[in-house]
Amino acid sequence: MFVFNSADFGDPSSWANPLTHPRAHPVSALAYLIERTLIQPDPDPTPPELQVPPRDPVAALTEVVRACDCDVHVWLYPTRDELSEADPGASALETGFAPFAQALGERITLHHVAQIPDWGPALYRDHIHPTAQGTARLAAAIAASLRAPATQ
Repeated sequence: MFVFNSADFGDPSSWANPLTHPRAHPVSALAYLIERTLIQPDPDPTPPELQVPPRDPVAALTEVVRACDCDVHVWLYPTRDELSEADPGASALETGFAPFAQALGERITLHHVAQIPDWGPALYRDHIHPTAQGTARLAAAIAASLRAPATQ
């Protein structure tokens, strides 16, 4: 199961940010909250041990899928702005995934979050992340797709 958005198709990203993605519990929750919401310092550079070397993302995913003796489902998850584009087929999500679709062919079952009944802008809490209701609706659609017979 893969869920992709339009920011997922480039080189692997390397970053570390103890405020947005802490790797340990803060000593003081109050100090953490003040620093994160009021001070908002620029993050330190990513340490070398956390930097991901560049690689071809299409080749990397193709290798994973070919090595798997399983049904592979891919869900394309649009940003809130991509939902309202005049030509959804020309969105960064669709065009970004096109090389992957070509490489993977019939090896995957492709799903579109935008086609979930009643999926819309109200199910986003910001430009990309779903609300609790959106998460529940997406989870239900994914679960239903896993119970359904495989189709291409």
